Amino acid sequence: SSRLLEILAGHSEFGSAYFENRYMRRRRSCHLAKIGKVTILLQLCLLALCSIYEAPAQLFLNRGNKQKVLLQARGYELVMFPSKGKVPIPTLKFRKIPLKPLTLMVSGSTEGSLDKSALTGFPYSTDNAASLLLGFPRLGGQLSLGMDAPAVNSDSDDSNHLEAAYEQRLPGGGRVAARLRSNGEWGASFRHEVEDMGTVSGGLNSQLDWNLDLNTSYAPVRGFTPSVAYGATQDGVHLRGRVDKDFSPHWHGSYGLQNIPGKYSPVDFVHDSTITLSAGRHTIQASAAYDRQMLKSPLTGAISYTLTTRPVTLHALMDGSQYALAAQSGRKSLAATLGRPNEEGQRSSQVELRFGQVAATMKKEGSSKPRIRLSKDAVL
Repeated sequence: SSRLLEILAGHSEFGSAYFENRYMRRRRSCHLAKIGKVTILLQLCLLALCSIYEAPAQLFLNRGNKQKVLLQARGYELVMFPSKGKVPIPTLKFRKIPLKPLTLMVSGSTEGSLDKSALTGFPYSTDNAASLLLGFPRLGGQLSLGMDAPAVNSDSDDSNHLEAAYEQRLPGGGRVAARLRSNGEWGASFRHEVEDMGTVSGGLNSQLDWNLDLNTSYAPVRGFTPSVAYGATQDGVHLRGRVDKDFSPHWHGSYGLQNIPGKYSPVDFVHDSTITLSAGRHTIQASAAYDRQMLKSPLTGAISYTLTTRPVTLHALMDGSQYALAAQSGRKSLAATLGRPNEEGQRSSQVELRFGQVAATMKKEGSSKPRIRLSKDAVL
């Protein structure tokens, strides 16, 4: 009887193990089936995403196609690469948008009077200009080529001339630039950030005029932030100092003092100061300067007002030479300027309308005929 009980127990254990193994196999097969369904669902979602961004589903099965950008936002992009293995599933990569190897921008302008002879005699009766800008973002440089063609009957002695300029960005925040004109004029300049010193800049032109400057800022002292610019030119040494101060969250002031190169008497110093009041969308700025070299009006001043709103930003300016009013909304702007009367009682006026890459300007000097200038920029 005991032997019989052992046999029955063995059969019961075998039966329970059999049913347990069968249950586990069925559970594993269900789990694999769920994984397969999830994989198929992910593939279908990926196909739907590609169809939204106009990526045909054939790209998944075509290994010969190149990479395709599916989405771009805030300097990053989602790129799809063709499949490389036996399974025809592409690879997705989220990366920073690489810089373009070359950028191209073309601009041109023409200016002339509004009389019939100037309009019918275009382009010989107008002042024309054209420029080409080649950018090399990966190298950090840009090359510009320009041409100016004055009107044939222009009173200016300038003839047609060409100009070429190149600017190269340097590691560490510096740059070097050079330009050359067909009339023999040339110029070169540089700018470089020096750690713990400041910004060093300089230049030299065909007239042998040169300058070398060092701009540096110092740590604030009781809320005042001082900055000093040391410089030298062919006329002598000059020094410019400035102090900035935030009196409150809304009030900011600054005061500057400098000497003219080669003149070191305190009576020849140039003074300037600025007071700025900011309150929400409103900003008022008043500035004044005193220069003894300006014999007619050594003391000058200006006041400006800026209103920043969601659709339009308004800006008004009044100084000793003009009144100005401007409105800007995105890439559209309208500006008008009216000059103060000169010694002969005549005024100059100007109106400029800009819509994206197209701009039109009309200006009038005293009693002369008004002139209009049209310009267009195009990024290729």
